[in-house]
Amino acid sequence: MRFCPGVIATDLLRGLLVSGAQLTAGIALGRVGTPEDIASIVRYLAVDAHMYMTGQHFAVDGFQWMLS
Repeated sequence: MRFCPGVIATDLLRGLLVSGAQLTAGIALGRVGTPEDIASIVRYLAVDAHMYMTGQHFAVDGFQWMLS
C-alpha cells in the first residue's frame, strides 16, 4: 500500500508557506491536511478486516489535484 499525501500542515510546511489562501486555492476541500487526516486512514487500515487489501494507493489530499 502506498499513501499519497497532499499538503499536510507540519513544521516543515510552516516554514515554506507563502500564502495560506494561495496554497488552498487548488484544494477542493479548501484547507491543507493535518497529521490527524493521515492518522485516520492509518487507523482505518490497521484493523485485521482490511488485511486482504493489496496494491492500493491512498490519496489523502483533499482532492488537491483538481483542474481549475
